Amino acid sequence: DDPLDVIEKYVKPHIAPGDILAVAETPLAIMQGRYRHPCTVEPRWLAKALCKLFHPTSSVATACGMQALVDVVGPLRAFFAAVAGVLCKLFRVPGIFYKVAGPQAGLMDDISGTIA
Repeated sequence: DDPLDVIEKYVKPHIAPGDILAVAETPLAIMQGRYRHPCTVEPRWLAKALCKLFHPTSSVATACGMQALVDVVGPLRAFFAAVAGVLCKLFRVPGIFYKVAGPQAGLMDDISGTIA
């Protein structure tokens, strides 16, 4: 579905001037065809190892969330992003994993958050 068509059909009759419309990430991902059912994500050893490096509330702190990122950016980039991130953390420089992994890393929404 086109998000603008959905808004036109379901929201427009109810919205008034000055109203603010917020759309949650999960329905938007479904409309845009970016949603992956958890059964289709098979975490491999790299995702299982890398996810342990992150705070438990991070979207890439689960094997499925990390595997979804690895599938987008590739295993080599994810690996080098993790190495760079760990090395820079030793010198108290945060956020390097996300810079090296690319913009998609910061936008990734974990699967478990979608189905909770």
